[in-house]
Amino acid sequence: MITDPVSVESGANLDALREVFEEHGFIGVPVTDEEERLVGIVRRADVQEAAEDQASRDFRGASGIVGGEEIRSLPLATRSRRRLSWLSINIVLNIVAASVIAFYQDTVTDMCGFFLVLHLATLILPRLS
Repeated sequence: MITDPVSVESGANLDALREVFEEHGFIGVPVTDEEERLVGIVRRADVQEAAEDQASRDFRGASGIVGGEEIRSLPLATRSRRRLSWLSINIVLNIVAASVIAFYQDTVTDMCGFFLVLHLATLILPRLS
């Protein structure tokens, strides 16, 4: 008989369940209450499905899709308002990237030429030996 079986409490969150399955590699784990009585079993497939659902909700939230509404079916003003934070960050990062490239334009041009010569040398030199 196993003296200290692996189990999870009935109030365990998704991260705790994922950790148990990653650590032990079980197909299923018993679920117990506060008095360590068996109340059910949680399966690995159920935990993976819940994790995928959570990732999908997080992605939709970051994309401005709230409440599961399809973004294309909303009016333009509503779409813009819901996606404004994500779009603002994206625009600012693009401006920063363009500024850095413009500031180091000569260096970038020189390095592109250098790497082109280096690449051609690595292709040609082994054939000469």
